Amino acid sequence: MKYITGLVCLLLSINAFATDIFSFELQKHQKLEKTLSVDISSSATLHMVIVKNKDSKMYDLIPFFLDENMAVKQMETASFEEVPDLISYHMNGSIITLVSHQDETLDILDFDIDIGSLRKVSRNNIEKPEAVFIEDSVSVLLSADRKGETLNLVTITSGEQIVDNNIKVSEDLHRKIKKMFKNVEAVNTNEYVKNGSISASQAYLNQGIIYLINDDIESDLLEAITIDPSAADPVTVRDYSTDALDKTKKSNTHVEGNKLFSVLLNKEDVKLSIFDLDSGNVEKSMLLSEELSAEKTINSRKGKFLKEANKFKMKATVSVNRTKNNNFEITLDYVDPAKYKYNNNWFWFHQMMFQQHMMMNTVPMGFGPNPETYDEIALLASVVGTSDISFVLDSKWNLIPGAVEETKHQYVDKEQYLESLAKNKNVYNQSAGFLQDEYRYIYSDKKGDVIFIKSRPIKRRSTVRK
Repeated sequence: MKYITGLVCLLLSINAFATDIFSFELQKHQKLEKTLSVDISSSATLHMVIVKNKDSKMYDLIPFFLDENMAVKQMETASFEEVPDLISYHMNGSIITLVSHQDETLDILDFDIDIGSLRKVSRNNIEKPEAVFIEDSVSVLLSADRKGETLNLVTITSGEQIVDNNIKVSEDLHRKIKKMFKNVEAVNTNEYVKNGSISASQAYLNQGIIYLINDDIESDLLEAITIDPSAADPVTVRDYSTDALDKTKKSNTHVEGNKLFSVLLNKEDVKLSIFDLDSGNVEKSMLLSEELSAEKTINSRKGKFLKEANKFKMKATVSVNRTKNNNFEITLDYVDPAKYKYNNNWFWFHQMMFQQHMMMNTVPMGFGPNPETYDEIALLASVVGTSDISFVLDSKWNLIPGAVEETKHQYVDKEQYLESLAKNKNVYNQSAGFLQDEYRYIYSDKKGDVIFIKSRPIKRRSTVRK
């Protein structure tokens, strides 16, 4: 194991410059393929360099762990016959676990950050899961057979601690399961994404229970399948009537804990309904034109919101963020499906896409702002509000007029930061891990010979709404 003390530079003026942490030069037999980064805990990040080893003909994954003090630990290198396809990651105590799947082989990599060692466990004949979740220091993989007869739930704590649950599905649910798993999209509830999933079929994990939600706008029904491996009846289904608005045009759902939030939209109004997934009860329904419009800021924005959200190409969205007062901040918004993509592993997806397609720099050399300050300039402009509608409900679903509360999950536009890095003339093959107040990123020089790790502060909005 190597232990490297980070070089920490003083931030100049208003934190306009990056903090240099670490750099190293690849050896002649190493060809850089890409980098990957994640926030492995609330105070630490993991940065990985994947290189082609010309001597061994293998692909080497070189991991660097950055603790809360920006100290860098280089872990033992992991080798693969092909470029690894990482599908999950988590940290349990001093063990960082990465999960990779390729060619029906599931590789589980356990890195011990205390001694830098690696333990690798492989399982063969494993199909790639349809949904991947991270919860309470474990990775959970969910898949179904092609006929919808059996669900396979794999809970990974480490390579030595894997729990398999093969759940038989009753015959009357085979068709529902098969249909659901064709387009199901797993939602990561460990972070807040402003618009979330826009798929009609969504999957959520909450305290070991998986909820599969199907939003059928044509039938005015929400279908929820609950998978609880510890229950006597591990797979149950329940339908919820949304009591749709007249001529409903758009809909979306979101699950927070065991509560299902549904939004319906037509030309004149928006309806928000809240259901309890355990009891099946409808706990609250409210209209934008009535109860929600009692708040002045909502009333002033609803006209523009309805106009924009009802445009043919737009898709309505609802997202929920718990506040530190145990209330619920609800955001109603809209996106263009042709330009918007949510993915439970969106972070891996976007970082790979940026490295493949955004290496070209369009900023001319010799004039313009200092490349080291691109992030701050772009992001100061990006925090301007849109036509979304945000409000806070208490635990009994009463509107709290004018409430502006600190949320448990801070909203960070990670894609915007990655875009800003991609515009930097000195940054190539970049990826980043995001913490509460900073993001740490790894990148190479233009030739791919020298690797750098740096840190920058995160710019935040002054309020949750305008």
